[in-house]
Amino acid sequence: MVEIGAPVSLELIHTDCAHDELFKSKIVDKKDDYLFLTYPVGEKTRKTGIFLEGTQFKLSFVGKDQSVYLFETSVLARKKLKIPVLVFYFPKESETIRIQRRKYVRVETAVDVAVLSTQRDVTPFTTVTLDISGGGAAIVLPESHQVKHQENLNLMLVFPMNSGEIRYVEAEGTVIRIFNNKGVNRESASIEFTNITEHQRQTIIQFCFERQLYMRRRGIQ
Repeated sequence: MVEIGAPVSLELIHTDCAHDELFKSKIVDKKDDYLFLTYPVGEKTRKTGIFLEGTQFKLSFVGKDQSVYLFETSVLARKKLKIPVLVFYFPKESETIRIQRRKYVRVETAVDVAVLSTQRDVTPFTTVTLDISGGGAAIVLPESHQVKHQENLNLMLVFPMNSGEIRYVEAEGTVIRIFNNKGVNRESASIEFTNITEHQRQTIIQFCFERQLYMRRRGIQ
């Protein structure tokens, strides 16, 4: 799974920072249940982060099989190998999320979303998702809607993260299917994201990761 030298993305958990800075690092070595990483550098600030033992992160990297692996971990120690490194706990497979290349984890969950058509005089509306992934979402449509197949929509999605932070993601998407969903009295639409920043997509992926871990712990999955 782990490839020495592979780049790693880290995001702080339960931080009081006013921003959601991502950090970049590299895998220097792996021994048993431990990962040895270079000191993380801020993606925006380009400054090296100084983190104490016990600092919690969400960590992701691309494995040897070209799948993306996501998990929660924390700094266990600071060590000096050939270069200074941080030691992180590497969890069991059951505590990681694996995303196949070019695919995204999709979870069934209700997320608030505001919708605006970019093509026609369609009245804006608010609704909830049926499911969500880094590649798109299925949403419940109003009873009397004018949304059509292949229509382009602007979406504002609201994500309550485990840290208590509320994140807002803007994306443009195309309706690829309108369907009737069992258990829902109204029509639904599957939307594929066509214009979204990678930073905002990462927020969705992390939200899905948190939801999957929660469902696993509750025995739902």
